Amino acid sequence: MIGRRLIVLQPTATHGLFVIDPQVGRIIATGLPTTDAPRQYFGSIVEDPNDHKAVWVHDVYSQRLLHLRLASLADVGAELEPDSTVALAFRGALRTPWPVRSGFIASGFLDRGVLVKFAADGRPQRLLGGSAFDSLGLVDDVRHHLTVARIVAQPSTQRIAMAYLSSPFLELRNSAAALQARWYVTLGTNAFTVPRPVRDGSGRLRFGADSTTRSMFLDIASSQRFVYALYSGHRLITRPRDSTAAAFRDASGALGMFVVAMTWSGVVERVISIPEGASRIAVSHDDQYLYTAGLIRDSISEYRLAMLTNVH
Repeated sequence: MIGRRLIVLQPTATHGLFVIDPQVGRIIATGLPTTDAPRQYFGSIVEDPNDHKAVWVHDVYSQRLLHLRLASLADVGAELEPDSTVALAFRGALRTPWPVRSGFIASGFLDRGVLVKFAADGRPQRLLGGSAFDSLGLVDDVRHHLTVARIVAQPSTQRIAMAYLSSPFLELRNSAAALQARWYVTLGTNAFTVPRPVRDGSGRLRFGADSTTRSMFLDIASSQRFVYALYSGHRLITRPRDSTAAAFRDASGALGMFVVAMTWSGVVERVISIPEGASRIAVSHDDQYLYTAGLIRDSISEYRLAMLTNVH
């Protein structure tokens, strides 16, 4: 959220970004035309900590960060355009690039560490942190999948929270990515097991999803007080070999039904059950409201956090 506005990335035939007034449920601005650049895919959106009326949007295909100022939001129907871009000089997949005081950090498919640090101009500087799997000697592709995460950073302290997509950890790290707290997911009845690699058509060992593989955290959001992580835990299966991609067993299997609320000191205070499954979440700056979006319905749900049920 930016102020009282929801900023939504939702690729359509015309635009990739929408600014919504949740109080009236109205689109008040659009941005990032998709008709001009159909190969764009916008993976994450982050508030600029140096300009609270601006956001950074990650274009996954081009590995660029697009900076958009939202000062014109008073004008209903405004069309937002990037005022600057930063090209991230990195060949591997990246997730949730996040602005910090001296540049950017990102999770991704890294050969070591859990985060990569970029200078303000997008040059990679160093890999940061260690993972829970470093002592296991995993093949690269399995390690990549188990250590990729969605991240948020607290501007005042530069602490970093990481919610892992394929392993059951919610972590708090300092600005150098040193581990400060780790919460192990115990929701559900099946314990996590490290996936065994499989050989692809060329004989290389790859991450292999089977009937025991589970999707873990789907999204993460934060306020000044709390980190909120959306948890799924549903089993993954793969479609037949001729399918274009791996898939979930059904549409509901792709969604998260629980939100973990952790303080910025690393204490999990609530695990919240939400009425409908979600793939993305946002939270108001005052921790009063939770916003969720699913995969199928073109709608956003608003919940008063105090009214939601705790399961832990």
